[in-house]
Amino acid sequence: MALLLEQVITVAAGTLAGLLAGLVAAGAALGRIPQFAEPPVTPPLPHEVAAAPVALVVGAALLVSLLAAVVVSELLLRGIRVERLRDAPA
Repeated sequence: MALLLEQVITVAAGTLAGLLAGLVAAGAALGRIPQFAEPPVTPPLPHEVAAAPVALVVGAALLVSLLAAVVVSELLLRGIRVERLRDAPA
């Protein structure tokens, strides 16, 4: 259980850090990237980040990552044998 908790904390922290870094980078860069060689006569393009697609992608990535953490934790814990705990040389 401790192994799973460690992986869940790590995955959640990494996902949150990546989300914040991506949103800050998008906010800083989107308005500065030219869309046309010559400025059009039309109104300027909106540069907001759409919340729904970002939430969908982040949620799906978090779900897949947490599922992978559960599988890896279970596989690692199944490989542990009590007899082998003292096999390591001193």
